[in-house]
Amino acid sequence: HFIEVGHDWSPGNIALLMNAADCLIFASRYEGSPCVVQEALACTCPLVTVDVGDIRDLTGTLPGVDIVERDADALAAAVVSRLSNAMRVNVPDSIREARFEVLAQRIMPLFKSLVRRP
Repeated sequence: HFIEVGHDWSPGNIALLMNAADCLIFASRYEGSPCVVQEALACTCPLVTVDVGDIRDLTGTLPGVDIVERDADALAAAVVSRLSNAMRVNVPDSIREARFEVLAQRIMPLFKSLVRRP
């Protein structure tokens, strides 16, 4: 069964869904550091994704993560393979312990340097 998660789910329900999911399929065209991917990894949810934003840097070569071309057939084949080879992602503590606040503190100086104040 496929579940499309909408914007009206509470954070607690998102964690519940991620823990129950067989995999997250992520095919966004434009991203920075997608929160939903980080949430899935924090819940050890397998991932089928395109190479967008910092996903490749974040996941490296983690078993249970498939990064494929932005193509429907490639995505479908990876999902079939992932579902046939069920496993959770063994996420390193460095990813699991990441906090959005820490990331924001790291990138805020960049944003401030780009903004000219009168």
